[in-house]
Amino acid sequence: GGRGWLGRVGGGCDYQFWQKFVVVALADYDFASLKGNISALGVAGGISGDEKMTWAWAGGGRLGYLPWDTLMVYMSGGYTQAHFNGTIFTPVAFTTSGTTYSGWFLGSGYEYRFDMLPGLYWRTEYRFNSYNSKDIHVGGPTPGVFINSEKFVQTVTSSLVWRFNWWR
Repeated sequence: GGRGWLGRVGGGCDYQFWQKFVVVALADYDFASLKGNISALGVAGGISGDEKMTWAWAGGGRLGYLPWDTLMVYMSGGYTQAHFNGTIFTPVAFTTSGTTYSGWFLGSGYEYRFDMLPGLYWRTEYRFNSYNSKDIHVGGPTPGVFINSEKFVQTVTSSLVWRFNWWR
């Protein structure tokens, strides 16, 4: 498991159809400090170290439903990339370099419109990110050592969103 913080900026385009359904194209970028643990049991009798996801971006879409005018519930999905910094393993001084992973995401959430402030929405979203596995070179006393690393990141975000087309 991991812990930390992230800040997200993003943009998108919504299209409402059949009165209650919304389709959305989206892109966002995360500034992050999500720390986790990585271990390699087969290297030097077992080593472990801390690593950190420092940024991620995603592009994809959402399909939403409006149970009433001020609330949209939705599912989202698409392509994502994330960068993890290098790792220093203990008890032996092995290291890895920073690596960028590619993968996909699925999410679910809601947006609530504040009628008293036109254009302002509250969004809460759960997102599961799965990144492709990579063989990462482990530097240190023994050359040619690699570990296979596969990343899964789960986030829950809550944010205020400003929509520029609120007058429609």
